[in-house]
Amino acid sequence: MDAEKQEPLPVTQVLIDRLNEMIPEKCPEIDWTDRQIWHYRGMRQVVKMLTSHLEDLKNERTHVQ
Repeated sequence: MDAEKQEPLPVTQVLIDRLNEMIPEKCPEIDWTDRQIWHYRGMRQVVKMLTSHLEDLKNERTHVQ
């Protein structure tokens, strides 16, 4: 499916704030395994991607108006 033709994801600031509470930006714990570090990093990447997407949506709205 072409990304340009898809509807925008329904991302809200409330969602981003909640995800940041649940999965905060932090250094790995000393006792985490490599796998745990990679998993946590992946979760943070999703939060960052959604944050970026929300910023893009906000920018599009301000340029359209």
